[in-house]
Amino acid sequence: MMEWKRKYENLLSKQKAEDDQVSSELTILRSRSSAAEARLAAAQEQIMCLHTILLYTPFKLSVALDIELVPHEQKFV
Repeated sequence: MMEWKRKYENLLSKQKAEDDQVSSELTILRSRSSAAEARLAAAQEQIMCLHTILLYTPFKLSVALDIELVPHEQKFV
């Protein structure tokens, strides 16, 4: 085999290995990103549920938690 052809095939093989590695890493990053987005969406939904509970049932929540509600106008010292 001619020297230039062997070098070319060697370089081509190295480039393919690098491309495969980058593709694999990209797949992993996309998977992690999707998982993180799913966790974020779940956390946002929990926050919205809690917000709704706090917004519509402050008295019941205060009784359940045995706390005294402080009016928004009252400032803390």
